[in-house]
Amino acid sequence: MRFIPGLQQIKKAVDEKTIGQLVCATAKRVSQWPERIGDVGVVKDTAIHDIDAMLYLFNEDPIAVYAKTGALRHKRYEDYSQILLTFEHGKTAFIEANWLTPYKTRTLVATGSDAIMSLDYITQELKIENIEETLQPRHTMVEPLKLELRHFADAVLEKEKPLITGLDGIRALKIAESALKSSQTGKIVKLK
Repeated sequence: MRFIPGLQQIKKAVDEKTIGQLVCATAKRVSQWPERIGDVGVVKDTAIHDIDAMLYLFNEDPIAVYAKTGALRHKRYEDYSQILLTFEHGKTAFIEANWLTPYKTRTLVATGSDAIMSLDYITQELKIENIEETLQPRHTMVEPLKLELRHFADAVLEKEKPLITGLDGIRALKIAESALKSSQTGKIVKLK
């Protein structure tokens, strides 16, 4: 997700505070069950991408995770989840993911103290709303996976640190595991 231009624009706006102070972010990633998946549930297959996007936007690890998951159509793994991440100073992120919805939705909304930015991952359309206006910047549609693979190859060939490291993957996995634990216990999981 980090290679989608709209997410990069949101990250830049958060870092430069052009939307004010980031208060919360909400992600929705829903669709039908992909039959190719049989070894993990929706949290580790799809929600993990939004967990990583939240770590990228907030530029910090959450201090707590609370989640609800369930299985309506699949016996072995969860097919729906709602995950709440709490960060320092009252900031929050909410992630909804499921394999139950008859249509595919992939969205991210970042709410700042001065503006809101909304991204549709599928169409790559970005909307910026503040008190004065609503903007929809235009940009060329790109294939993020192609950009990611090109970046990885360049990092290897040039021996540079990649934008996303193995440690980033471990951080996202740790939070996904904490979300599953929270759902199993019905309690908040505090992170160190």
